[in-house]
Order: sequence, then structure tokens, then C-alpha cells
Amino acid sequence: MRELACYSRWVGSLRDPAWGQEHAMELLSRIYSETEAWSRYADLPIQGFTRLPIVEYRQVRQLLRAVAQGEYHVLLPAPPVAYALSSGSTGSPKAIPISDVDIELRTMSAARAMVAYAELREFLEGVCLSNIPPQ
Repeated sequence: MRELACYSRWVGSLRDPAWGQEHAMELLSRIYSETEAWSRYADLPIQGFTRLPIVEYRQVRQLLRAVAQGEYHVLLPAPPVAYALSSGSTGSPKAIPISDVDIELRTMSAARAMVAYAELREFLEGVCLSNIPPQ
């Protein structure tokens, strides 16, 4: 049922993007509120997040080094379990630490996108998609 509620919120955000953005910021604020980087902005109302500074990767390199040395709390709510590579908009790929919380968010996002695609595409009507490997 949690997945259905999550999907319903996502569909609601497609109908009302401003509501969706506000909901996303509330969720991220709640998840990352205990990190050092986010705690500086904890008292901002959601609408105040438009005042957050825009930073470049090089400006957070020191924080990323701290995470790599075990001080995950500077950026993450939990220890990193993996590193993703972001191509970014310029330059070489950049390593981004990922926690189990991030993986859960990404997994739910991917699942919602798949369900939405199936729901919005009539040509899939009557077809059953399975993402379960054979045993």
C-alpha cells in the first residue's frame, strides 16, 4: 500500500508541479535534516529554499573527502553503500556517495516511472510486464 500512496503522490505532482516540488523538498529536508550541510538551512520554510546557494562540484570536494573518510554525516543521513558517477554538465565524471536511503528513493522513483509509462501508454494494454528473474 505504501507503494500505491507513493505512486499517487507522484501522479499528483504531474498534475500540480508546484505541489510536487514542495512535497519533494519537504521529504528531502526531513531526510537530510541531520546532516551538517543541510542543518544550516533547517529553519528555512520550504518556500525559502529558493535562496539556497548554487554550488559547483569543486566547492563540495572537501565534504566528499570527509564522507570517504567515514564522516558521512556531513552530507548523508547514513553511511555510503556505493558511489555513483555523474557525468555532470562539464568535465570528467564525478563521484557521488549514495546511502541506503538514496537507493530506496531511486528505486521508488524508477518503479513509479515504469508504472506511469505502462499506465500512460495504451499500446501496453493487455500485456503483462515482469521484472522478476527466473529461478
